[in-house]
Amino acid sequence: MLRRFTLGLAVMAILMASACSDDSATTETSPPAQEPSAAPVLPVSYTAHDFGYDGPDTLPAGTSDITMENEGAVGHEMLIIRLDKHQDWTEQQAIDYVTDKPKAEPKWAVPVGGLFTEAGPPVIAPGESAPVVFLDFSAGGDAPNILENGSLEPGTYLLMCFVGNPAHATQGMVKKITVS
Repeated sequence: MLRRFTLGLAVMAILMASACSDDSATTETSPPAQEPSAAPVLPVSYTAHDFGYDGPDTLPAGTSDITMENEGAVGHEMLIIRLDKHQDWTEQQAIDYVTDKPKAEPKWAVPVGGLFTEAGPPVIAPGESAPVVFLDFSAGGDAPNILENGSLEPGTYLLMCFVGNPAHATQGMVKKITVS
């Protein structure tokens, strides 16, 4: 919306400038103004450590190239969960929920992506890194479909690690991000 407003102001300025011109006998046509193309979405990296994630708190919509590097002493994962409700939750509230209900699958949290390795389980060993893939759970069952062209839509998300017993998320391995 801001781009359209800025574009509208630019077009108005051009029209006003040509109307105020002293050379009224000459009509000059300009090529139609074009909206600038959206900036490309750059790759994003998160670093896992014992027990948290370092990386950006906000991302642009359309982000699809995400990796996690494990700089911790133990294996970690990174599950991306979209918050359909409780978008105002703090990281601590998510930690408390997982601590109080370790086996619960809350209906307000929708997994949309996570790490993927050719070896299978999404546990990334210390010193290793892996890309995030986007997932579609609509088919049901245990195995989601991997989306070819997935990306983050605007909303609030949690990055969480459920490796370990108790899960690393109960030890603070939760990061809230906003996508806009």
